[in-house]
Amino acid sequence: MRRNVRGVLIAALAACIVLAPLGIAGQAFAVSGGSDSLGARTTATDWYFAEGTTRSAFTTYIAILNPNPDEARLTFTYLTGSGDPIVREHTAAPSSRFTIDVSSDTGPEQDVSTLLHSSLPVVAERPMYFRFPRGPETGVQDEWDGGHDSLGATAPGTVWHFAEGTTRYGFVTYIAVMNPGDIEARLTVSYMLGDGATSLATHLVPPHSRYTLDVAGDVGDDKDVSASVASTSPVVAERMMYFKYAGATDGGHDSLGARSTANDWWFAEGTTRSGFATYLAVMNPSDSEATLDLSYMLEDGGTIQRRHTALAHSRFTIDVSADVGTERDVSALLHSDVGVVAERPMYFEYMGCWDGGHDSMGATGTATDWHFAEGTTRPGFVTYLAVMNPGAVETSVQLTYMLGSGSPLSRTIAVGAHSRFTLDVSQDVGAGRDVSVWLHSDTGVVAERSMYFGAPRKGLTICVDPGHSSTTRFEIDPATGLDVGDGDGAAGELQANWDLALAAREELEDAGYDVRLTKQNVEDYVSLRNRAEIGNTCFVTVRLHHDPSGFEGVMRPPVGAARCPTSDPGRITVIDTGVAVESDALARCIAPEMGLRVRDDTVGTTKANATPAGYPTCLIGSLLSRVPVVCIENKYLVYTPESAYWAKREYMRGLVRGIDTYAASRSPSTTP
Repeated sequence: MRRNVRGVLIAALAACIVLAPLGIAGQAFAVSGGSDSLGARTTATDWYFAEGTTRSAFTTYIAILNPNPDEARLTFTYLTGSGDPIVREHTAAPSSRFTIDVSSDTGPEQDVSTLLHSSLPVVAERPMYFRFPRGPETGVQDEWDGGHDSLGATAPGTVWHFAEGTTRYGFVTYIAVMNPGDIEARLTVSYMLGDGATSLATHLVPPHSRYTLDVAGDVGDDKDVSASVASTSPVVAERMMYFKYAGATDGGHDSLGARSTANDWWFAEGTTRSGFATYLAVMNPSDSEATLDLSYMLEDGGTIQRRHTALAHSRFTIDVSADVGTERDVSALLHSDVGVVAERPMYFEYMGCWDGGHDSMGATGTATDWHFAEGTTRPGFVTYLAVMNPGAVETSVQLTYMLGSGSPLSRTIAVGAHSRFTLDVSQDVGAGRDVSVWLHSDTGVVAERSMYFGAPRKGLTICVDPGHSSTTRFEIDPATGLDVGDGDGAAGELQANWDLALAAREELEDAGYDVRLTKQNVEDYVSLRNRAEIGNTCFVTVRLHHDPSGFEGVMRPPVGAARCPTSDPGRITVIDTGVAVESDALARCIAPEMGLRVRDDTVGTTKANATPAGYPTCLIGSLLSRVPVVCIENKYLVYTPESAYWAKREYMRGLVRGIDTYAASRSPSTTP
């Protein structure tokens, strides 16, 4: 699935390096899931998408990669189930990534297919995010949230094949058909089941329209099916699936159909690591049994060979973990002695909290060029490129990243022989970027882009501690013997941090969070114990200070930090390890968004406390916390209303973005 995926996951948990397919930040609802797409081998002037909707709780985008040195003029023709086509014009800047929110072109409550025509060759994909309503058939209301993505077709055709599909309980499968022609299209759908049984269904699609068929309506319930769609006139077909896999993992995935069968199918992505289930679905439409030879390629260059048999006119499924074992990241080459179609569905709980699934049709061969229109490094998402090199020698791969604005970025990587390589896009382009990718290799490779996402969970409560009081007091905490009295801080700090806290509260509330301040007025006195107790009722605590030495940074308590009363050095209080680990993760999410460094929590003490020998130190307020806590130290010593530094909205928006990133990577079960 990923190069050194365990290390990547640990890094994501510790550093909160997360990315995002465009658009989810603007949604009115939060979702988690993933999507995957095989790259496009070539650019084209026409791209067709059968699926798309602007119904409530669905968001549909078209992402365009323009690799040309000139502006591309884009004409979108949207076909609905009824009525006249909707036509809109847009432009994509040279060497850039461009995105359209389909609802802004068509309005709400429309099921649409899309034809994109460009004045120059481009690449286009269609990402979608959703909350799929379920429950009327069982009387139990439910929503399956997630997202899926599909590369467009470059032309309509009269035959489309789908290896994957099921009508089992917990799955809903549709086929969307776009008829861009001037005459009615008559569809004959051939369904192939796991036992070799077949069934036929017919459907009519009016000209210039989009049509959706419910597979369960054709074959009944509790069937694993492959499907071939034959049409009397050229159409475009996609298969969408929505699911609650194993009764727990909800989401959806989508695939454009294959135009023909093939003897070889290549898959760059795949993993059998904990939290992931990977399958290969094979459709054998031929009159004879198919012998399937699987070659799995590992990241260390090793290979694993397996053989399977698929009945004639049947759907066959391979559990990849049964072939290669667990804890493997794999690419796969499937060779059949007769023409077949193959897809790779995957289901997952990414980082233990973002559940969903994705699916990709295999490639029918290697190529030296692969293009991806979709991709982003916004908070709340992780984006990877998986590259499979089936060749006998190492290959050099050049990556060109085209951004929403600015100049393209480039990087070259080496991929070993008979191996797969996985790249975290954020490591190349940084955070907060919408990005398309052009991949060029010296020799033939296969490339896929996988994305995982989880919108920050709004409704969480954030504690903001303005720091210090108008008076200095000595106050002993009975539980620890520590001095938990507070002081008045540095000159000007009281008012400056109060204004900053109010700005933080406003920005956090605008972002959908609830906020608790540790005091209600700038002059209020609140002990360090009471501040911690207020914070312990919240998701995280953010403390605001400034330092007279000019020190600045986002401080977090180190693991193992401890304090003791000066009068009783044997009475040691050690910080909770889980709090320290999570505080470090929180600090690493916030610091880059605010333009600050992560620092040890060592600045500032109370006079009656000491640090025991052999222990790192930390602030008393951090020591008493039971939730992740950071202290933001600011170096500015002179506060004037005219400076407006403390109330700058962008500074506090950085704090919000950092908390968003942290929240997106944490589920309630993993938060202290």
